[in-house]
Amino acid sequence: MATVPVRERTRREILDRALELFVERGYHDTSLADIASAVGCSKATLLYHFANKAAIVSEVLEPAALRLDGLVKARLAAPDAPEAQERTLEEFVDLVVQYRSLSVVLDGAEILAEVPSFMAVADSCLSLPGLLAGGTEPERLRIAHFALNGAVAECRDHTHTDDSLRAVLLTCLRRLLL
Repeated sequence: MATVPVRERTRREILDRALELFVERGYHDTSLADIASAVGCSKATLLYHFANKAAIVSEVLEPAALRLDGLVKARLAAPDAPEAQERTLEEFVDLVVQYRSLSVVLDGAEILAEVPSFMAVADSCLSLPGLLAGGTEPERLRIAHFALNGAVAECRDHTHTDDSLRAVLLTCLRRLLL
């Protein structure tokens, strides 16, 4: 079994502690000094690994952003595939459940302007409601936006297990969007 280099362990620890603090306090109420303290390193060490707080949150959010982008692009490439809307709902719910702690970090869209990984997938974010709703008619899009807001809000309820959250989200999204 290979050992992980100290630099990579420190970088991973910074990301893990930063996510915990972002969830606990919010992005804007978490400072670089707070993150460094939680990691047990100096602010200079933190800045050696990341240029600023936006770089940290960008890397924390990048896996979810890339997965969302892949989901949307796959569905846009085959929009008329049988059961495409249902598969989109299921894959979206799996993504939301896996990255549920990010719902707290993303509370307030203004943070997205600071996150390059989400700016890179902005078109996918804009396309998602139409894919979930199965069309782009104004009424369908309004319902899809309502459903997305509800899904994000439900992720903040930490009494759910992953399985119960998945079941609630699938039931609600199916009833609203299918």
